[in-house]
Amino acid sequence: MISLKKLITFISYHIFEGPEINDFSRLYEIIKNDHNYLKFTKRHYGHPYAFFSLSNAQEIQILLDKIISDKVVLDYGSGLGAIESCLKQSNWSGCIHSYDPAITNNKIKNKKYDSIIILDSFYMKLNPYGQLNQLKENLAPNGRILLAYTFNGNPRSKSLLSSLEKDPNAKIVFEEKSFLQKMRIRNSIAKDEKIDSYILKILDAELNQLESIKIQNNLKRFIFEIKNQ
Repeated sequence: MISLKKLITFISYHIFEGPEINDFSRLYEIIKNDHNYLKFTKRHYGHPYAFFSLSNAQEIQILLDKIISDKVVLDYGSGLGAIESCLKQSNWSGCIHSYDPAITNNKIKNKKYDSIIILDSFYMKLNPYGQLNQLKENLAPNGRILLAYTFNGNPRSKSLLSSLEKDPNAKIVFEEKSFLQKMRIRNSIAKDEKIDSYILKILDAELNQLESIKIQNNLKRFIFEIKNQ
């Protein structure tokens, strides 16, 4: 059973500065070997994700359509490489680098990328827009960042949304309003699948965290495209 300390550490990833690397490594390892979880994600989202993501097959397809002509792509906050796995199953012929600061202390490879994908990875940090500006240094000319995240009403999420809306090089390519209900559906299905109790507790903690700050009316799901011009 997960300890209270580890549960608080994981939740803090969504609210404060970031995760404990060892906790994420343990979580990734459990999920990688949980057959029921992979079966659940394939049925519910369209892909057997190696890490539970707040994404669905529609969002993944939007991302893949955007990068289909790119040669070099970075998946920032990649977990165990769900995006890389999807690309390898497609007809894409480019090169993708998977990088997750939650499970490695290594630096991003010194390359220029046609696209950088950021899927539910960093907007809980203290200065998320500052991080975006840093990542722009890794973009090739006319490259872009594809940022998918959930606006959950906390100050950092608000700050990022406000900055993106003011950025002339950023545009919304996907928006969905009823995301909390989707999480409820996901949570109930997960319990039916008899998934590892460690994962279920985290799913419950995520849902309770969202409901506890009463953001049902303004919870939104976005994908932003941020051009490097």
